[in-house]
Amino acid sequence: MNEHTSQLYEFGSFRLLKVTGRHAEAIAHNQRAQELDPLSPWLNATLAWAFYYAGQYDRALTQCWKALEIEPRFGITHWTLGWSIWRSINLRKPSPRSKKP
Repeated sequence: MNEHTSQLYEFGSFRLLKVTGRHAEAIAHNQRAQELDPLSPWLNATLAWAFYYAGQYDRALTQCWKALEIEPRFGITHWTLGWSIWRSINLRKPSPRSKKP
């Protein structure tokens, strides 16, 4: 396996995600990168990050836990896990704007 190939998939997904908002394609690229190098803490964390930015917080949480099994001390994974937990909790709360006066 060529490490650079997996990094190209990940870099391409980051660009698609941040610049164009094409989340499905970004996730597919990240998944492909992770398949090419399944033990990479970085690629596992960035797949979780892709799910997070796509608003798929449950999938982000699942991917974070998988990534932490590979490298429990990887900071980016913990960061993504924390934000995913926070967002998933806040999505379940009713919005103050949704309350009728």
